[in-house]
Amino acid sequence: MSKYITRIFIICLILLITISSTIYAQTSLLGDKKDPLFAASLSWYIPGAGLIYTENWFRGMLYFGIEYAILFYGMASVIHVNFDPITFSFTFNPPINPTSEDYFNITLWSVLYFAVHMVCVIDSAITAEQYNTKNQENLKNVPPTPILASLLSWMYPGLGQIYAKAYFKGSIFMLVDLLEKAAMGIAIVTTFYPDPEAINEPFNISWTELSTGEKIFLASYISIYFLNRIISSYTAYYDAKNSYQYYDTSNYSFYIVPQISSTSIGLFFCTDFGKF
Repeated sequence: MSKYITRIFIICLILLITISSTIYAQTSLLGDKKDPLFAASLSWYIPGAGLIYTENWFRGMLYFGIEYAILFYGMASVIHVNFDPITFSFTFNPPINPTSEDYFNITLWSVLYFAVHMVCVIDSAITAEQYNTKNQENLKNVPPTPILASLLSWMYPGLGQIYAKAYFKGSIFMLVDLLEKAAMGIAIVTTFYPDPEAINEPFNISWTELSTGEKIFLASYISIYFLNRIISSYTAYYDAKNSYQYYDTSNYSFYIVPQISSTSIGLFFCTDFGKF
């Protein structure tokens, strides 16, 4: 019985050493390089995400908080948001006839937001380059993960292509997404707010009350919205998968393989010197 327990313990120990050594070989010895353009792109679409990608968590979250604080406070100052803490309700009073103070607030908050946003984008690219320079001896080119590329393109069309370094293809998907959102914004304003003085009046959208043209437009928008994401995610997956051939696989690595037979238990230490 004790011999059986001892054998189980040794097997578990071998598996533990094998798993830990594999993780160590993949993460500690050779890390992945940070793409400055991809870091900048992440921060362009998600404030601070590029810095989180370069493992600067605090600065990434700081930029995220600052940008959204500027955005919300700026909107509140322009459309005059009133908050009632007793009923926990918000009242929106958009200016029908904007004054010079309203235009000043719009300009001030917009300039401040884009200034911080651009600093975040540039900081992300610089930080990625500094990360590579600082850790160049322990880095290798790691091919993009297909699943991650697909998820990024589903989150924002074209972002997965940029991650997989298919920049032109990614810019096309991003342009389609931008155009469809602009079309929807123009359609909402022209359809429900043809009179600028009625901008503070609420509106309701009912499918039965929409005209045939409006139904076609809405159905087309939804179709393009999801189709753009599906195609972008699909192509991003294969762009990342096909990029494997462009990466160097000649880095030295090692791993441990357990060997268990009816008469012995042991480990094989294997080394891989790549291609010569």
